[in-house]
Amino acid sequence: MNDVGLTVDFDGKVNQVFANGEVTAYPIGEMMCEYARLVPSDLKRLLLECPHQSEPMDSGLYVDAMMWLYKASCEEFGIISGHMITTELSSVVRDLRNCSEDERKEMLQDMNKAEGKSSIKDFILEDTGYTEFGCETVMQLLLSAYMVFASIYVSFRHSFNIVVSEAEVEEKHALALWSFYSDNHDFQHFTFRILNVEGEFRSVYTIQSSMSLALFEIAHSMDANTIFVKCKNCGNYFVPARRSDAKYCDYPSPQQKTKTCKEIGAQIARANKEKNDAATKQYRKLYMQMKMASRRNPQQAELQERLHRLTFEAKAWRKEMMDGTKDTKEFLAWLESFPNSTESKTTLV
Repeated sequence: MNDVGLTVDFDGKVNQVFANGEVTAYPIGEMMCEYARLVPSDLKRLLLECPHQSEPMDSGLYVDAMMWLYKASCEEFGIISGHMITTELSSVVRDLRNCSEDERKEMLQDMNKAEGKSSIKDFILEDTGYTEFGCETVMQLLLSAYMVFASIYVSFRHSFNIVVSEAEVEEKHALALWSFYSDNHDFQHFTFRILNVEGEFRSVYTIQSSMSLALFEIAHSMDANTIFVKCKNCGNYFVPARRSDAKYCDYPSPQQKTKTCKEIGAQIARANKEKNDAATKQYRKLYMQMKMASRRNPQQAELQERLHRLTFEAKAWRKEMMDGTKDTKEFLAWLESFPNSTESKTTLV
């Protein structure tokens, strides 16, 4: 493979990613977490905005289209995803352009058969003006590469999920993944160089495929005992930068792109605290009313029974709210409907 991909300086503790003239630090495991946030179907919109769509494949303008896509992908999906998307697409484009006519024909036939993947093929080609994959134009070439990328990304996500998911993994899947570190190590696509950077020797890798990114991160994550956390807001996994008990990630939130999940999470926490404080205040008010009423009227057994019912049912409500099956709004509505201390026992029936 050509020396194209994601360039990473790994010192055993952190990954320094070189991209666009800048260096960005990623905790071990976070690069694949960022890539795993990608929704492959979102890439189609960018493909449809690429320049030189109708130009012939042999015009060479596909290079300009790829450069545009790289910049747009980095801006839309982040540095890691932008690099891996264009690395994978470039690899397919290179294969289609450099292979023999017979080999190209066979590759395209396999894509167009799309056995078991007809829905993916239909989605990719919908509203593009094409009914099949090919290499006639820049756009058709990119759509063909997109089809291959979709399958590649599924394999990456499968490997990622094996590592981060708390669910039990089938032995055959785990063994298949570990084989990439032994019998199937030829599927690892890296280049490695020792470079002198500002007077220091650095171990610099170029990661040249999605699966290689997964293998790179998984191995180092296991050595470092990396903790992966599922964000309580967006549902994506991340590596806490400081506190291992962090609940929210630092990526743009789905509710508001200008705010991170951590910022949104803080807002949610404050709102929930205010609601809980209001609920606690309302409960204490009702409890004290009924407590005083039962003390003033010890001969009325129904008041004591009603107080007991309030405390017993309130405990059940708290448990359901902790479990997430009920919320504070419902609890307040229940308190509002609860028979107060001035009502007779018949209202309980």
